[in-house]
Amino acid sequence: MEKEESNEKDLNYPLKLWVLTLFIAAILYSLWSACKDDWSDVPGLLYGLIIVAFWELCLGFIFGLPALIVVWSLYRGYILLTKSLLTDYVITVLLSIISVFASFKLLLGGFNFEELAIVYMIAIPIAAVVLYLRQKRKQHKIIAVSLTTINPE
Repeated sequence: MEKEESNEKDLNYPLKLWVLTLFIAAILYSLWSACKDDWSDVPGLLYGLIIVAFWELCLGFIFGLPALIVVWSLYRGYILLTKSLLTDYVITVLLSIISVFASFKLLLGGFNFEELAIVYMIAIPIAAVVLYLRQKRKQHKIIAVSLTTINPE
């Protein structure tokens, strides 16, 4: 039964969401820090943005791995219980946001909503929307290709 469901549902969705969230959060945090900086030294600002984005990616990768393992395991468990892809995605996004809360609770000893946590909580839904739209676009492409390959006689 899992193979039939896997034909319709993407079993790697949590991994794709996690990777895209890392990149979006790095970009958002770089832009957030750029808005607070002085814009008189543009080359220095761009260099700083690249450094901030790089460190954000590294930290997100290291501290996000446990959350990815938990979310991916739960996703594999409830994917067979739900009928809708959208339901799967919403549950995964909510679990990912809860994992951000849990990570900050474990790492910082409390719910410390610094800029980094807020950026990740914003980046998760943005990444989910991007992935959802990408999947819908692929489905429409497949339908369009299948319609054009029908041989009208």
